[in-house]
Amino acid sequence: MTLFVVFVFLAIYNAGNMTTLQLQHYGIYPAVPKEGFAEYMRANKLWQRRLHSEMALTGYNEEKIGLLIRTNWIRTISYWLLSALAISILVRVLQTAR
Repeated sequence: MTLFVVFVFLAIYNAGNMTTLQLQHYGIYPAVPKEGFAEYMRANKLWQRRLHSEMALTGYNEEKIGLLIRTNWIRTISYWLLSALAISILVRVLQTAR
């Protein structure tokens, strides 16, 4: 049962991440002027994407992989904290609604 609860939580969490990406990231594309879109896209590339692209050309690089893993944990932990905060807020709202 515990494993199922963890699965449900992670499924909701991942759905929230993708919804946020869809609304915040892709949702602003229509507002970017067409004549400046290429420049916007160049400026919008994350530095991690650059590392992925470099390794796609050069192959395995232990230093770059380590950097990607370490920095991605920062983002992952931030999402977990945000998720915990959202759940905490939801629980408080539901408790006061009783």
